Amino acid sequence: MAEPKRSDRREGGSLKMTAMIDVVFLLLIFFIVSTEFRTIEGLLPNNLPVGTGPDDSIVLRIELTEDPLAADPSFSSRVALPLACATASSPEEVTAVLKGMIARHGDLFRERTCVVILARPGVLYNDVVRVYDAVCAARMAKVSFAL
Repeated sequence: MAEPKRSDRREGGSLKMTAMIDVVFLLLIFFIVSTEFRTIEGLLPNNLPVGTGPDDSIVLRIELTEDPLAADPSFSSRVALPLACATASSPEEVTAVLKGMIARHGDLFRERTCVVILARPGVLYNDVVRVYDAVCAARMAKVSFAL
C-alpha cells in the first residue's frame, strides 16, 4: 500500500466559529433571563398568621420580657402568663403555675392546650430555652414559638 501524499491531505481546514458563538450567546441570554434570584430566607420579614388552632383548643401565651432588675442573674426575664393571670420570675415558677392549672382543669387541659412562647426584643435565648424546658417539665403536649 502506498502512503498518501501530502498534497492529498486537506490543508488549512478551519472551523467556522460564527455559528458556535451565536449559539453560545443565545444560551447565555436564555440562562440569564430564566434565572430566579432569591433572597436569603432568614432576612425576610415574616408576618405569621395569628391563629388559635382547632376550635376546641386553648392557646396559653407565655410572654417573656427583658427585666433589668431581675434578682436571679442566670434568668434575666420577666414571664407573664395572661390566661392564668400570673407572672413568674423563674422557670420553676412557670412549671408550678402550669402544674396548678393542670391540677385544676385535668389532663384534658394538657392535651387541648397549645402553649405559645413569645419572646420580646431584648430577651436572651437562654431564658427562652429555660422557659421551654419548664413547659416541657409540666408535660404540656403542644408547644410552639411566636415572633
